[in-house]
Amino acid sequence: MMKQNDFPEGYQLIKWLGEGSVGHVWLAYHLKAQGHCAIKILNHIENDVRGSAERSFNREVRAMAKLSHPSLIEVYDFGRTPKGAPYVAMEHVPGVALSKYIDRSWTWAQLWTLINSLLAGLAHAHAREILHRDLKPNNILVVPFVEGLGAIKLVDFGIAVSASEIDPNQKRIEGTPAYIAPEAAQGEISAIGPWTDIYSLGVILYEILTGKLPFYGRNLLNHHQHTPPPEIKIRADVEAPSAIIPIVEKMLEKQPALRYRTVAELRDAFRLAQFEEKTTFFQKPEEEDSFYSMDGEESLSESIVENLSGPLGMGLFFLRQPPLVGRQDAQLILEESARSVLSQYKPRVVLIEAEAGLGKTRLVDWLKTEIEEWGLMKSL
Repeated sequence: MMKQNDFPEGYQLIKWLGEGSVGHVWLAYHLKAQGHCAIKILNHIENDVRGSAERSFNREVRAMAKLSHPSLIEVYDFGRTPKGAPYVAMEHVPGVALSKYIDRSWTWAQLWTLINSLLAGLAHAHAREILHRDLKPNNILVVPFVEGLGAIKLVDFGIAVSASEIDPNQKRIEGTPAYIAPEAAQGEISAIGPWTDIYSLGVILYEILTGKLPFYGRNLLNHHQHTPPPEIKIRADVEAPSAIIPIVEKMLEKQPALRYRTVAELRDAFRLAQFEEKTTFFQKPEEEDSFYSMDGEESLSESIVENLSGPLGMGLFFLRQPPLVGRQDAQLILEESARSVLSQYKPRVVLIEAEAGLGKTRLVDWLKTEIEEWGLMKSL
């Protein structure tokens, strides 16, 4: 049982929330910043002789630290407990796993809210070269009574990888067998990309539409690589246009080259199908207790749990780029120039001139990630 003396300094331990693949998660209150957060602490650090668990934990923190989006969990702090165990403080989300909603009835507005939020979050991550690699219903939180992108949160970047750090000579199978992409099931690390996450999202949509997974039982890795998925038949209690079927089928192509290669391509497919882009909020499943209730203890009201307003301390200093400050005019010129190239189909040269150390490279990096996240163009 966690004791306050063993908890990260500066945080008040409130209650245990759950256990992930590598650590326990606790609800905490930062005494100085006066806000709540969820703190994940790596389990059994003393048994991690080879350091593999800590490397995985640190990889997740590095990936999440690069991201800031309403559909993704925000990271606030990173450090070690008094006993030396790594911890990460992150946004606390009173959500319910998507797995609790899968076999329920769906309106088109609910389905589009899910699709739109996940595409936006993935586009943000992919533009920053972060591949999730473990999309599944248990790694997606539905936040009841919230409308817009914040209604869905993609969590658990435990096996996420940066595209720039992929070792082409490495072979390793990672992912959840029921949702794994064929190239990931082969262990071909060099073959993964945005299309890998798109395949897993396709499996999730297949499951919602039909009420069942495309493949069950043994030999799941082999099925994902070689067996065509059964025909998609939309169940009666799912309100979805039939035009979504060929889109999901293409998401589930065995060969990555035959899939949508980017989130932007997938968005274009939805746009060309002229689906109604209507969003809504989700109700909490009736059998779900309050996220904060504990047997035999007084529940902590959701209304008094307020998240921290932003990063704390120096834990993320070397993991997260500082925000651009006072460069709004330059950012506007670069954005207008990019849109002008697209609208007029003509090249345009923009000269960024300044003394060394004033952030020219940061401006270019900002434009690169923005245009890729918007799906406007691919930078070279």
